[in-house]
Amino acid sequence: MSKIARRIRGIIIILFFLAIAFYTCILLIVNLWGKDIFATQIAKTLSRDVQIEKVTLTYTLKLKIEKLIIDRLLTADEVYITKLPTNFLADRLDFGKIIVTNAAVLIDREEWEPLLLKTNPDMPVQAGDSFSGAVVPSQSGNETISQPDKTVIEKFKVNKDKKDSDGKTVLIKSLVIKDSKVLLTDGQKKGDPFKLDIEGLNLTVKNLNLSERGSTKIQFDMSSKVLWSDEKQCDITVAGWVDYPNRAMDAKVTLKNVDYAYFGDYYPWKFRPETLGLETLYLTSVADLKAEDNKLNVSTIVEVDSVEYTPIAEGEEEQPRTKLFKTILQLFQGTNEKPTVKFKFETQMDSPTLNMAALKKEMMKQSGLDIGQMFNIAVSKVIEDSGGNIKNAPSAAVDVTRTVVEGVLDGADSTTSQIVGGVFDILSGVLGSKTKSNTSEQTAE
Repeated sequence: MSKIARRIRGIIIILFFLAIAFYTCILLIVNLWGKDIFATQIAKTLSRDVQIEKVTLTYTLKLKIEKLIIDRLLTADEVYITKLPTNFLADRLDFGKIIVTNAAVLIDREEWEPLLLKTNPDMPVQAGDSFSGAVVPSQSGNETISQPDKTVIEKFKVNKDKKDSDGKTVLIKSLVIKDSKVLLTDGQKKGDPFKLDIEGLNLTVKNLNLSERGSTKIQFDMSSKVLWSDEKQCDITVAGWVDYPNRAMDAKVTLKNVDYAYFGDYYPWKFRPETLGLETLYLTSVADLKAEDNKLNVSTIVEVDSVEYTPIAEGEEEQPRTKLFKTILQLFQGTNEKPTVKFKFETQMDSPTLNMAALKKEMMKQSGLDIGQMFNIAVSKVIEDSGGNIKNAPSAAVDVTRTVVEGVLDGADSTTSQIVGGVFDILSGVLGSKTKSNTSEQTAE
């Protein structure tokens, strides 16, 4: 063997042992002081206290973090990464499978509300306006729904044409969350504190791209549940894929046995359970979301699983809004086994909004009613409440049926609403005079 060959071999051996020594030093540093290093970096990023019981790094670049606690945010028994990037200075960082076991996430309103787009209570929504965002609970019974703060929308809206040339592409081959839970709270709510426990969370996400660079179909499959009581629970499933850089997606969201009354404080006054005379109301909703080139089409089916009304005390009459609600359920049940509402709407994937006037018209169309049918339903309701004798019909029955028509027609053609309203004004006046006449005759007798 020549001297040059021996020198080359010697250099290779030296470099090999230097690499082994460097690699071993990294392993020792991570295994001995890794928990302090990771805890310090996470604490600086999130501005929260962080505790880690143990960090282990193997020669095959598998990392395990045990007993991770982030103050007022997250706890996890174990975070396991099957493969770390070999070069953290590269533009693309590839992680293997990340497995999170028995995690508990606490999210208060100040964290989750920006994700739903903050609302401005000083900007009331008018009929036909579009809105997007969380509904702020009303403490005074005001029925106004707030519009979103446009400055916040722009803050969270991502420009499709923006190129993140300075950032890194972070890819995670697979993210698996096992046997975990999420607790949503609202520290801003007055009165009884609000909390929502989402338990039994199992989530699998494949090809997770944490940047705006490139196009990756992120596949996801999630299941969880919410326990309303020992007998009732809400089952939640979400499955599909999303390609956010190209503004495309195909997903299905299913919610079974949603407790309508549980979120009562967040509804406008006229939709609250106590206003409608509801004891319990459980709903099932299935939504298909399909998007291409930022055009998002949402098809939703909502079914009433079960409903119970507040008992009426002896000598009292059923409230008009309760009668209205029952009639609406009858309208949407038709020949179906359960009252069912179907509606579709189109919006933008990167800034979704919901046009309430268009939604009401869609629901009106789904009910399959025309003005003639409306009038027949109204007259039948009056006769029913009068015991078959229209002369004895109380004017309250007319008020109820008129409210039914106005409620369903709300958002429809204004002329049509005025015509129907005029008919009921006449009918109410006639029946009112009849009632007064009968009352006067009885008094005279």
